[in-house]
Amino acid sequence: MLVHEDRPEYDAWMKIILSFAPAVIFLLLFLIHYNILPPENEEEARMAKMVLLASLIIILFLYWAIMPRKYEIHEERIRIVLGAFSYSLDLKSIAEVKRAESWKVFAYKGLRFATSAKKAVEIKRRKWPSVVISPSNPELFIGRLQQELKKLKY
Repeated sequence: MLVHEDRPEYDAWMKIILSFAPAVIFLLLFLIHYNILPPENEEEARMAKMVLLASLIIILFLYWAIMPRKYEIHEERIRIVLGAFSYSLDLKSIAEVKRAESWKVFAYKGLRFATSAKKAVEIKRRKWPSVVISPSNPELFIGRLQQELKKLKY
């Protein structure tokens, strides 16, 4: 049963980083298509367009597949919903939940699903890799998760 649902927060720096690769590929496609970057021959131009277009499609598919869509707290698990699949954490495996330091978004020994340095939440687990996420309302998320963890102990 779903107890709480929150969407991920995306910082401006994350949006800039994510848009950089598709923007460069799109720019190269534009330059080749309008002959601003002249190819050796037509076959080379056609092949370059196909490779760039395929790269753009692959990158956009990967973004869709692996970027977090929402975080759900259920009675017995946390579910991190991504575009193509989801990742679940058993509540019994959680040792501690707290606000994470902003650097853990960039360098963390566990799993990183965080997209915001300001709103990072660290979920420390007993045996499995710990997880860093970034719900849009971290205080509410932590509070609801701690309520569910207390219910499991009784």
